[in-house]
Amino acid sequence: MSFINVFISTPSRISIKDNRLLVTNDDGENAFPLSDIDTVMIEDMRSTVSAYALSALAASRVAVFVCDEKHLPTAICLPIHSYCRPLAMLELQLDVSKPLKKQLWQSIVKRKIEGQAKALRLLRLDGAEELETMAKSVASDDALNAEATAAAFYFKRLLGGASRRDDNVFFNTCINYGYSIVRGLAARSLAVCGFETSLGLHHCNTLNAFNLADDVMEVFRPLVDVWVYTYVGGNELTAAVKKSIFSLINAETIVDGGRYTLSNAMDMLAQSLKRSFASKSNVLLLPSFEEAIPHKYA
Repeated sequence: MSFINVFISTPSRISIKDNRLLVTNDDGENAFPLSDIDTVMIEDMRSTVSAYALSALAASRVAVFVCDEKHLPTAICLPIHSYCRPLAMLELQLDVSKPLKKQLWQSIVKRKIEGQAKALRLLRLDGAEELETMAKSVASDDALNAEATAAAFYFKRLLGGASRRDDNVFFNTCINYGYSIVRGLAARSLAVCGFETSLGLHHCNTLNAFNLADDVMEVFRPLVDVWVYTYVGGNELTAAVKKSIFSLINAETIVDGGRYTLSNAMDMLAQSLKRSFASKSNVLLLPSFEEAIPHKYA
């Protein structure tokens, strides 16, 4: 499994040589084996990257994030030829039944709310028991909208009464940055499995090319919240802060009894979604977490 996440925050020249990614800037040249790279974040807009480098990174299934003038992720380069039978996968997606979609979304919402309860417990905030009760009552397709009810309850406690929609709250800015990274990982993992990411389970915005990514990323949001709450300080989204948030890609998750990075867990979730569609049954491998810590490789 790939494990290197490259964060480029100064003007750099990005190229490929001998199956290695070369990042050259005023500090010198750094080389990374393509087979070991999981993601690349190009945070500085003054950087240059060759078309060959982008092609090689895509062939190696590396997710490449590009930032805008505000240094926020604005685009992602995804592999589009990783799956050998794209038409078969599209037909599988189109054939999935509505009852199965509803069951899958129910499982995702339930795990998300369980994660929010875990987050409050880890951060020693009130409300975990109430969220655990809400998680148990999630209906098929979340017909009673438990997700929205839980979110309002959760963020009121997490933000100490501040509004989740207030862009002037630094914590909101940080978790939004983290969410955009996780969304990109979801899109990459789904693309590698051959999914058409605009076809969602629950999200169905006709203007959104990543409805399915928005579905599967939901279970990871509470871990992002705890990661930011634990490791990010200050009141400005500096390069150091963004690098700290970007490192959540290696946060430890628990999937089916094993411990994996967030990025690996996303891959496993995408693969299990594919198996769910193929078997016409809910066999999703949904992650959980015990605490916000970096995964340690054996």
